Amino acid sequence: MDERKLYRLCADEFAARARRLGDRWDAPTPCAGWDVCALVRHVVEEELWVPPLLAGATIGDVGDRFTGDQLGDNALGAFERAHAAALTAVDEAPDRAVHLSFGDTPRAEYTLQLAADHLVHAWDLARAMGEDDTLDAGAVEAVREWFGSMEDAYRGAGVIGDRVPVDPGADPQTALLAMFGRTRSSGVRSRMCTPAGWAAPRSSSSRGHSSPATCSRWSRAGSRSTTRPGAAGSGSGVPSPCVSASRSSTRGRCRA
Repeated sequence: MDERKLYRLCADEFAARARRLGDRWDAPTPCAGWDVCALVRHVVEEELWVPPLLAGATIGDVGDRFTGDQLGDNALGAFERAHAAALTAVDEAPDRAVHLSFGDTPRAEYTLQLAADHLVHAWDLARAMGEDDTLDAGAVEAVREWFGSMEDAYRGAGVIGDRVPVDPGADPQTALLAMFGRTRSSGVRSRMCTPAGWAAPRSSSSRGHSSPATCSRWSRAGSRSTTRPGAAGSGSGVPSPCVSASRSSTRGRCRA
C-alpha cells in the first residue's frame, strides 16, 4: 500500500475515535500512566511537527515553537487542526529527506513510522473508550509487514516493551499488537507507548545505518532534554514516548 494512503487510513482510525470521546478524557489507556488526555496530547504534538519537517525544516529551525500544552481550552479542536494539517502535509510533501534528530530519513520511511504510531494509538484509544477495537485490516497488514524488519531495532533501543506471546495462528491484528507489547486480553497494560516516526530507530540493514538510534527524551509538558540515551546531540523534533507520562500534570487537563 502507498505510504501516503496508509498514513491517512491510520490517522483516520485515530480521528474517528477521538471524535466520539465525549467526556471520557480522564479514562485510563493501555499506555501505563497515560489517560486519554495524555494520549491525545501526544498525538497532537506529533502531528504539529509533521508539516515543518516535511517542508524541509530542521529541529533547530522549529526550535521551541511547540513547547507547552498544545491542547488549550478546546482539546478536540486542537486535535482537528493538527490532524488536518498533518494530512495535507503528508499528501503534498515532496520526495526528499526529512531531518530528524538522529539523521536524515527518507520521506516514505518517516511517513510509515507516523502511520504505525497512529494505528496502534487508535487501538489504545478504543480500549480506553470501551469500544470496538477492530482496526482497518489493510492498514494492520501493511504496518505489520513494515514493522517486521524494524521490531528488533525498536526493542533494542528500549522504545517498545517486550513482545507478548501469541498463538502461531493468531489473527493479524493480535499479532501486530503483540509486536508492540500489547495484548487484546483485558486488564493488561503496555509498559511503554509506541515508537513514533520522528525519532524511530533504524533496522541494522536500513540504508547503511549499522545500529539503531534511541528516541529522544521529552516531558509531557513539552520541555525538551538535550540528550538521547546512548547518543549525543539535541533531542528529536517531536515529543517522544520514551518518558513515562505518569506525572499528575498529564492527567485531567483536557477540555473539549
